[in-house]
Amino acid sequence: MKKVSQVVALTIALSYVAVCHSVAAQEPRLVANAKNPETNTASVNKTTPLSEEVEALKQRVTELESQNREMIQILKAVNARLEKADEKTTPPKTLQAANKSLAAPETAQPQTQTVKPEAAKAAPPVELVKWNEVTAGGSKIKLYGFLRLDMVGDSQRPNNPQSPQFITSPDGANNKAGAGNFSLFSKFTRLGIDFSGPRIAKLGDAKISGRYEMDFFGTVGAESRSNARIRFAWIKLNWEHASVVIGQDWQIVAPLLPMPNQHSDMFYIGNVGDRHALIKTEWKQKIGAGNLFLQGGVGTTGASDSEDLDNDGFRDGETSKLPNIEGRVAYAQSLWVKDKPMTIGFGGLYGSEKTIKPIVGRTDFNPKLIAFDYVLPLTKKIDLRGENWRGTHLTDFRGGINQAVNLTTGREIRARGGWSELKLTANSFYAFHAGLTSDDPVDGDLPTNARTRNRSGYFGTRVTPSPNFTFGFDFLRWKTDYKGLSSGTDNRVNLIFQYNF
Repeated sequence: MKKVSQVVALTIALSYVAVCHSVAAQEPRLVANAKNPETNTASVNKTTPLSEEVEALKQRVTELESQNREMIQILKAVNARLEKADEKTTPPKTLQAANKSLAAPETAQPQTQTVKPEAAKAAPPVELVKWNEVTAGGSKIKLYGFLRLDMVGDSQRPNNPQSPQFITSPDGANNKAGAGNFSLFSKFTRLGIDFSGPRIAKLGDAKISGRYEMDFFGTVGAESRSNARIRFAWIKLNWEHASVVIGQDWQIVAPLLPMPNQHSDMFYIGNVGDRHALIKTEWKQKIGAGNLFLQGGVGTTGASDSEDLDNDGFRDGETSKLPNIEGRVAYAQSLWVKDKPMTIGFGGLYGSEKTIKPIVGRTDFNPKLIAFDYVLPLTKKIDLRGENWRGTHLTDFRGGINQAVNLTTGREIRARGGWSELKLTANSFYAFHAGLTSDDPVDGDLPTNARTRNRSGYFGTRVTPSPNFTFGFDFLRWKTDYKGLSSGTDNRVNLIFQYNF
């Protein structure tokens, strides 16, 4: 404003000088005309007498000088008020009124509205719009996933190069020692949608959310023609101390996952539990310095293995007309490592299957599983984690090296196993893991040529040069023993290239 007033004053002063110069320029010409009337007879006759014109010009100059003095006084007053206003946050109302009255229409400046501090604090924060999020009406949908390429090599054939469960015996048909393989595929590429909805007042103010996630391991075949596979499809209602999940999600028992072999999650080699369609609940309560978790749920037996022992075209779990029942109790509390709770859990599962045609005199079968899981932070960067379990008829829950019932004796196959892993997270760039796994069925329950033990020792790294890109390496020394056949031993290498979004 100060600069504007100075410019206005300078403009007026220049105008004044121009007028005076114009008058001064005209006076000699008029005087010359007066001295030489004979040369300007026509002009003099057509115009006002010379003396009157000079007097009119002088009067005009006097008026302009008076107006300029008044304008200078006004500008001085405006400058003084503006200098006082600069020292305050908000100009006084009287000065605002004076500015309005003094400003000409063509030079008026827009008024700047000052926001009060309390109003600024009360204004909600501006949320940045992300390309993978859509928010409307209190609901949010977020797209996530990753693009991934896996490159694997085996010194001895597994049962499936891309999603292995055990190593084949070199004594088997169409096999030999050293018959390895190499595979390159992108079927583990993943796409998911997270949904977060508003609270539902009629359901106790429950917060609703959901998830759909898929990859491309729907069928084993050509990589360029892979089919989509549902990983998750669930709805969740969440309250302060409780939640309910409806849909396909991880089972309650044995909730942890080891790092390597992510296509089959080390199933049938020590890790049990899978994703099933289910209804599960959780109740959480603070106890002492930690939190107690009580979980329970029901699901369909046969959702993973589609077991049909009597080959009647119907899954035996559905024929039983009963769901499987599972539960878990866990406690989490930070000990010597702040903000990294130690977690210990214990769970169990009981299922029902029924055949129409007897299997060695039996029509009723009951998968059973008990499991212990733990996460123990040793330091801020090192964790020890794993699971131990024991059960019977575990093919649907990924145990027993995929062996459920001895069809010769009718006996359900018992097994025990687990895994333990040491994980070092050095920083956001580098992580290292190493562990042991084992799945050990009871030999006396098994028929000839059956798999008696499946185990591995492994180590690997994850390198993350940026938040979106990950490079991984895993090495597994994997061995499967057989009843009456030579063991299959494999050195498996897996390279991972993954871009997250």
